[in-house]
Amino acid sequence: MDSWQSWYQSSRQQRALLRWAAQGHLDAAGLRTARAWVGDPPGAADWRRFWLALCGWLGVCLIAAAAVTFFAANWSAMGRFARLGLAEAALVLAAAVAFCAGRRWPVLASLALWLACALIGVLLALIGQVYQLGADPWQLFVLWAALMLPWTFASRQAATWLLFAAVAEIGLWLWADTHLHGTVFAVAFAAGNLLGLAAWEVARGRLAWLAGRNAGPRLIVLALLTGVSVLALPNFLVRAHGGWSWLVWLGCCGGLLLYFLRARRDLVILALVLLNVIVMVTVHLGVRVLDTTSDVVASATMLAVLVLAQAALAAKWLRSLGGNGAEP
Repeated sequence: MDSWQSWYQSSRQQRALLRWAAQGHLDAAGLRTARAWVGDPPGAADWRRFWLALCGWLGVCLIAAAAVTFFAANWSAMGRFARLGLAEAALVLAAAVAFCAGRRWPVLASLALWLACALIGVLLALIGQVYQLGADPWQLFVLWAALMLPWTFASRQAATWLLFAAVAEIGLWLWADTHLHGTVFAVAFAAGNLLGLAAWEVARGRLAWLAGRNAGPRLIVLALLTGVSVLALPNFLVRAHGGWSWLVWLGCCGGLLLYFLRARRDLVILALVLLNVIVMVTVHLGVRVLDTTSDVVASATMLAVLVLAQAALAAKWLRSLGGNGAEP
């Protein structure tokens, strides 16, 4: 979505110039020169490309969903060879379109390759259902991620890498849920996500097609915080609950705040961390308050005030960072 990135950055810079002019830091001539240097926001042609790309990505998502629902709706009407044959034909067709489009139609090639990666999962699910292999669910997602990895490298697209990250994320969670428990589960899940986040951060600094793409790290951080929060929640809800998952959660929050505050400021990720902290602190204090008093109205009022105070402090801190070079 290069048009979206260009529009957002240009609009942000134009607002900054107008703010500086209103504060007296730029005169009229300086404002005209700066606005000419920044450039105008994307025009009609840029918006047309943006909407075509957006509709294309929505289209391949709908096609992938249609493939799943088609086999589910017509399961009893087709034999096993018809099911597998149609799925394989769709996969080969998507891969062929991506190969033929190549560099001549790069957007079409990216869309088709993403669809082919998604259809790998559909085919594996069909094989598992037809032959009843008895494999654990995590094995499906791990195999899916492994098979789509070569195409993911070839795509040079953040969207395909996001699909790979989502599949690997689900596989990691299901594997850890099957083989690990308690604190070890939390450590393994956090380590896998932090490894993926570190790899993305290194790649975005070295690969031109990943430069300026922030959706990947933000979604990985969201998945990481959601997972470790769910695993640490029993420590916050039950006073006598054993385990040290809350330390894993605390370490993840502290590490993310430190990195995205010192190394590369990202307001969205910092906001996600603060939101997660607010939720967990409110849950912890809410349980303790309800354990000590039976006045529900007073407890709810106190917690509401606490949430508002935390949100106000977080917003004030993020606003102060917004003027110091933090990424939006």
